[in-house]
Order: sequence, then structure tokens, then C-alpha cells
Amino acid sequence: MSPSGPVTVHARTSFRPAEANVMSSSIFGTLYYSDRKGAGRVYFRPAPFSSGAAEEDLETDSYPMGGPAHIVSNIITFPQSGSNIGGVGSVIWCMAGSCSPGQRTSIPLTPTEVFLTNTGAGVLVYDTNGTRSLRIKYFIGLGSGGAGSLPVDPSDPGKIVAIADTKGALLKFEGTVFYVDITGAGPPTVTSLEDNSGMALSSDLLGTQVDLGGTTLIRLYQRYNLYSSTLPPITLTTPGRLQTFQISDTAMAWFTQEPGTGQSRLMTSSTAGHVPIPYIRTSTNRSLVRYENTDDFLIFDATAPTPGFYRVRGLDDTGTLVGVLGPRDATTQGLALSHNRMVYSDDSTSTIPLFLRDVSALPTLGAELILSTATTAPLSPTSSVDRPRAGLWGPVVVFARPNDANPAETDVLYGQPAGPFNTVTLPAAEQLYGIQVSGHRALLVGGTRDHLQADHHLLDLLTGELSSAPDNACLLWGDYLLTVGFSDGSLRRTDLVTGAVATLKPADPASGNVMRLDLAMWGHQVAYNIGQGQTSLVLASGVWTATSATTGTTAPHPGAETTHLSQLSDGLLVTHDFQDRTKAYDLQVGSTAVLANETSLVGLAVDGYRVAWVPGASRRGVIADVRSYLPGYTLSPPLLVTSAAPKGYVPNTAGTARWQPHFYVSRDINWAVGLRSDATGAVVRTFGGVSSFGEVTLSGGWDGTDGLGADLPNGSYTWTLTGSADGQPLGSPKGSAALTGQLYLSRTPPAAPAVTAPAISTDTSATSAFDISWAPTGSPAGLTYTIRSSINGGLFTTLAERVATTGMTVPGTPGQTVRFEVTATDPAGVSSAPDTATTVIPYDDASPSVAYTGTWIIQSASDRFAGAVHVSGATDSTATFSAIGTAVALIGDRGPGTGEFQISYDGGPWSPPIDTYAPSPQVRQVLATQTFTGSASTHTMKIRVVGTSGRPNLALDAFAYTH
Repeated sequence: MSPSGPVTVHARTSFRPAEANVMSSSIFGTLYYSDRKGAGRVYFRPAPFSSGAAEEDLETDSYPMGGPAHIVSNIITFPQSGSNIGGVGSVIWCMAGSCSPGQRTSIPLTPTEVFLTNTGAGVLVYDTNGTRSLRIKYFIGLGSGGAGSLPVDPSDPGKIVAIADTKGALLKFEGTVFYVDITGAGPPTVTSLEDNSGMALSSDLLGTQVDLGGTTLIRLYQRYNLYSSTLPPITLTTPGRLQTFQISDTAMAWFTQEPGTGQSRLMTSSTAGHVPIPYIRTSTNRSLVRYENTDDFLIFDATAPTPGFYRVRGLDDTGTLVGVLGPRDATTQGLALSHNRMVYSDDSTSTIPLFLRDVSALPTLGAELILSTATTAPLSPTSSVDRPRAGLWGPVVVFARPNDANPAETDVLYGQPAGPFNTVTLPAAEQLYGIQVSGHRALLVGGTRDHLQADHHLLDLLTGELSSAPDNACLLWGDYLLTVGFSDGSLRRTDLVTGAVATLKPADPASGNVMRLDLAMWGHQVAYNIGQGQTSLVLASGVWTATSATTGTTAPHPGAETTHLSQLSDGLLVTHDFQDRTKAYDLQVGSTAVLANETSLVGLAVDGYRVAWVPGASRRGVIADVRSYLPGYTLSPPLLVTSAAPKGYVPNTAGTARWQPHFYVSRDINWAVGLRSDATGAVVRTFGGVSSFGEVTLSGGWDGTDGLGADLPNGSYTWTLTGSADGQPLGSPKGSAALTGQLYLSRTPPAAPAVTAPAISTDTSATSAFDISWAPTGSPAGLTYTIRSSINGGLFTTLAERVATTGMTVPGTPGQTVRFEVTATDPAGVSSAPDTATTVIPYDDASPSVAYTGTWIIQSASDRFAGAVHVSGATDSTATFSAIGTAVALIGDRGPGTGEFQISYDGGPWSPPIDTYAPSPQVRQVLATQTFTGSASTHTMKIRVVGTSGRPNLALDAFAYTH
């Protein structure tokens, strides 16, 4: 493969008709601007226009900085941008019909000169050196004519508006029109006409217009009697506000806005002041010139039955067709590069199809593959939809289009270019500005170009999961997401896997904000500019290189002072700057090259050796090998961009389940994946191959067997990815640890954990909280335990999940019966059968529902339930309690000083005396139990103190009811 210069990506015509703006006309011909070759270009058609003579492409855009192109007599001029006060560095002039680049002459301007207009003999300039001087710099001989002066100093000389012919010029600034007579032998003479908002001239007349707020006053002056006070100007008042104004010696023409339509209508009249005649059709094109020094006018009528150029006479409502345009070239609407493939779109059809091409063998391009369309409903020729949102990375393309059923909603389609495509739908309330794809993720950037602070999403291209992304998310590369502080000036890089955050620029609102279009990221590098808003004023800049997950160093940005568009790939920074240069910087060795000189750039993409851009002039995408410009540029070692390797694998009996990792690399590599048993340390299986469009997958996946086909046992295994390209080993911006990971092979589920929990919480605790534990038998390490609970016979809900722990404290409420089930889940997601346990939390003896009779005292003690017990030694003292349950238990003290009691259930007979004697004190003991038949219902316990001789006391602590 040999390096090559730019190659045009496509050559088709658009479904949209070409349009034109007439710019300037003389007896020799007409200049007009047309988009028929994509973006705006200036063309010259010789007179007579209606002859259909071959036109000349001036190969310049329509309105370069400093003003449009003009023709006066047979001389064409167009200014070129520069750094002086008027924004023009030089004026290019050529003869009509001989204006190819080799036939042009440049008139340089000094830093204090402001280009005003073409006079046919030279260019009229104004000098800001303090003398207010006007002079003509002649075309032939390149000398200067005599100097006149303006009567006042313009506050902004760069905003002087000027038109001219061979006799003189009209200048407008500060709301006033001045006439400059250049017919005399001496310096130009300047006459102030009036305050106004527009001006025009013909061979014999000067015209001005004054906006009166709803009507417009037109005044016509006779040039040869301009200084005579006996010949007042002709005046005409016309309804509406004039948008464009021209005169000939016998007629006038202007466009006026149609109320409430956004359309304009051409009006014509005579210089004698006849009632204006409206043109038959309205238009959004308001360009208008005097036609080849005749008394007629030239317009471009895009809404006519035959769209084209029409000659319109004064007091004429139809016009005469004098020329048409050829078909418009299709323009590149968007482009993306990845792994020697390119995705782009053009407007050759009303559905704006997306195309994919192989670009690995430049200058030869691969065949076009039509992916799909950006819209399913055909667009009108005047539709403003012109930038399909699409992204490409490795094997996957992602693009958006309106939803078929509800066009207000947006469908995001993704998949292999050959299809089929998966779809997620964004709600109608969300706007989608752009799509960035990297590895198995896509960042869907919401909002508009001027407001990118809402409705951002991350789309997992393997699972289809759509999740919210931060509103200040700006750029995605692999696992890294760049976020900018729109109000605090910060710039941060977040690892989407680990959550580690690196601060490239700390918050400092006074320091300016990140210029989003100047932001680029690749691997461990980020290039950025900090500016005042999104202007070209750069306050800070740099190329940041990570040194750890959260730190980095910053070096100077090579194009910081002028950059306004950036892309970064493999140590190659490509920018477009305000000097109209597309430049490439080899950050590895410091070399620089200019790729193109374009007035504007509407698209830029870089990947490996490939760089593609859409020039603003032609709007037709080109692609090139950067080594044509930087012969010494070489790719750095390949990088693992991101990976998605399942942490577990469960073989099935049909043998169809497979462990399938996805690794995404910066360029294609020869790779190997090895699997090692963590139990034995032995390598049990290896795979190898060549990546496809940056993706590494195992052919057929891993079925859990070794190289001989024997089943491998349950357990943990470590995978390791190695690879190389051009002899350079695979690396990762996260270091070597990113090239290895673990998975768990699960052929049989783990054993059920043995749960231990107290039957009554008071068995182990003096509070409502109590501990439970579980002890798995024969289960592997790395289990996740899920603890679910049911309260009083209700539904089971997840109480907690624990990893590598075998117990927990359960908070409780008196009167609850808590049932538990605990399962163990291995790293492959396989769960054991549950083990269960039940714990009853009793009601306290101090509950207001307990009815006491006789004599009882309350004794506080921290080892009793809820910190106290009720004690009575008085014979026949009673305690009565009722609650719902299927079984009950009485909780109290035993000891050498406690005696007998009797108990009655649900109003039945007293039980025989029950003795609470024990040789030593015992607290929170079960003193009596009773199980009832049937479902849970209200049951009553009544306890009577017997008053045993020598040890009469009874200590009641709690009442346990099983629900």
C-alpha cells in the first residue's frame, strides 16, 4: 500500500435542485453564486446571459471575508482574507473570461488600508492612518490615484459598505450614504447624500432608500446634476421594508417582505415613479442585480415552473427565462472512520442513504455498501435535514433516523453493516445531536450544537442496555468518558469501569471553558483548548498524557492559538484552524504538515494512517493517507481499547452455551487468548487468530473443555490476551492488568448454605435486633449470598446481599415473625437451593397491651429484653396479653429466688403450677409454650402468681407469638 493524496469519496448529483444568488453584472457578463458544486462557489457567465455561453468557475467561495465578488466593466475582483482592519489582506483581480488561477493578479493592501470596492479601473481603498484618505489602486501599472478624504471618521472602517461603477462609488457608514466622484482628474470628491438604509446606482442615477417603519422612501438623484440645487431628487414612497434595491436609468426594482410568510416579493417600477407592479411569485431568494448595464434586472427564481435566471423589466410581473443551472452535486453529509473503513452519507436521494467503503487500499476505494437510510419518509427539496447522525467503530455502525410510527421520536439503529440492525427508541422530547462509538459502547449526545447539556445516553452495543450519561459528557473513547464543566471551567476523565476520575483541569470559572470542538481523546492522551466561550480566543491549552488512573502531565498544544476543530488518533493530532489550514501534528516526533487549505471544514475524521475531511467549499468528502504529508509518521503499538468478557460461564446439556469475550483493539492484530486454571496453575486451553475490524472474539466461543475436549471442573480460571501488529506488542492505556481477567466455570450449582437463626430473638439478644449466620458446605470461594425475608407470612423480599461474609445482624420489630431464605450464587450466576430459618421477635412486658392486676414492680436490667422485667411476689397477681398467632411462648427469668405460676389460654382452666426455679440465675428463658390448631388467630395468655413459700417471685420479660 503506497501513500496517496486526497481521494474524493463519492461523485453523485443531489435530489435537491441547485440554486443561485446573482451577485454583480456588467456589459461583459454576470457573476453569480451557486451551490451546484456542493457548497457556494462563484461563477462568471459571459454576456449575453441568454446565449448559454460556457461559464467560468472562479473556484472561490461565495462571500470570502471582506465582501463578495464584483464585476465592473470587464474587471472581476474578489477580496482574500487577511489580518488588516478590514479583514482583507489582498484583492484578486482578473479579466472577465480569463480568470483561472494562473491568470489572476493580486493587489496587496497595507495594514491600514480597507478595501471598499471595484471601480473598473482599480480598487477604491480607505486608509485608516489618520488622514481619512480615499484613493484608487489601479489594476494596470498597480499605481495609486489621487487621494480624496471622507468628511467624517468611520467608527468601524471594516463595516463600510460600497458599490461602484467606472464613474463613481456609493459608500454607506454610520447610517449615511456618501457619493464619491472619480471622473475628474484630481482626487475623488465626496458628497453626503442623506441618512438611509440602502443605495443603488445606474449610469445616470443614484438611488437611496430610507426605512420609515412600515413604508420606504426611495430617492433618485441625477448624477450629472448632483450638485444643482434646482433639480430636487425624485421621491417615491412604497409599502413595506425594502430588502434588496437596484435601479437602472429608467426602472427600479426591489424585494419587500411578505407579512407573516418569511417570503419576499419582487416589486418593479419606473424611475418616473409609477405605481409598483408585484412579481408573480414570492421567493426566499432576494438577490437582485441590474442586467448587463441594460434597464432591466436579473433574479434567480427557484419557484418558477422552470427554475432559473429571469430577466425582469420595469413594471413587469412575469420575467423572461434567460438561463438554467445544471444539476447540483451531492454533498457529503457526515463521515466516520474506523479500522480502514469509512461511513458517510450524501444527499443524492431524498432519504439520505448511508454508505460504507473499504479504504485500506488508497487511492483505490472499495465498493460502496448501502447500509440503510437516514430517514424512511422522503424529504422535501427544501428540507433542512442535512446531517445524519452516524458513528462507526470496528465492526459496528450506529445511526439515527425518525421513528416510522412517530417521526417525533428518534430510532437509534446499530449492528454489523450488513445487518440486521437492532433498535432503541428515544422519546420525542429528546433531541439527538451526535453519536460517538468506541468499542462496545455508543455515547448518544443530546441537545443541539449550541446546547449539549441534556438527554445524554450510553448504549451498550452488546446487550442493548440504554443508560443515562452525565449531562456534561462530551467525548467517549473506550472505557473513558470526558466531562466538561460548562460553568466552572473543569475538564475530567472518568473510567466507566472503575469509576476512577482524573482531573485534567480543575474547576475555575474565571479561567474559561473547554472549547468542545477543539477536544480530542485517544488512548492515554487528551488534546484540549480552554477559551472564552466558543470563540477563537484561547486562554489555555494542552495535550494531557495520563501517568496513572487519576493523574497525568500536560505538554503544549501545537496548534492552540488558532485551532477550532480537532481529532486525535495514535499520536496524530489533526486540526483545522482560523488560517484555513487543515494540519497534522505527529506528537511522537514533533513534525507538522499542512493537509489542505480550505476556507472552512464541515467534517473531520482520523484513524490510523487515514484522515478524511469535508471541505467547506465543495462539501464533498475526501480521504487521504497521512503518510503522503508526514512520511515519517508511524503507528505506535496497538492498544486494547475496551473489553467485555463475561465473568462466568454455565455450560448447558445441549452444548450450545459458550463463553464469548469481546476485545476491541485500536488496529488489527494477531492475537492469542489463554485460559489457566486458578486451582492448578495449568494452562487448559488456548485460542488464536487475527482480529476483524478491531474486534477479537473466540471462534465458536469456549465450551468449558480442555484442548482434548474433556470437561473441565467447576472453578475459577484466568484469561490472558496477547497480541501484536507489525511486530509491536499489544498494550493498554490501563497497563498490563487490563489484558487479563477471571471467569468462573459453573457445571453444578453451589451447595445450599446452612442457615442458623434463633427460634426466638431473645434466645440470643436483649434487643429487637439479632444475628443470623450461614455456613456453605463444599461451595467455592467468591460466592454472593442473597438473604430474603418474609414478615408475618408476607411476600419474600431481598433483605441484603453479601460477598465473602457468612452472617449479618437483622433489625427487627417486636411482634414480628421473620422467615429467612438464603441462597449462594457463584460468579457464573448459578444459585443454590435456599436454606430457611424462622425467628420470632416477642412483645415486650412493658407493652401497653399487657393488663396487670395485683402488685407488680418494674426492674431495669440491661440483660433483659428491652432493658427491664415485671416482677411480682404477691399471690394471685395476674398479667394478661392477647395477640394473633399460631403458637405462643412466655419469656421470663429462672433462678433460685423465683417460684411457681399458672397459665390459662383463651379463658380455659388454669394449668398445674409451673416452677421457674433454677440453681443459678437465668434470663430471657422460655417459661411456657402452647401451639394452637388452625390458622393464625387471636389468642390470650393469662398468668397468675402462685406465691411459692420462700421464693414467691415471678419475673415476666416478653410474650412471643408466632405468626
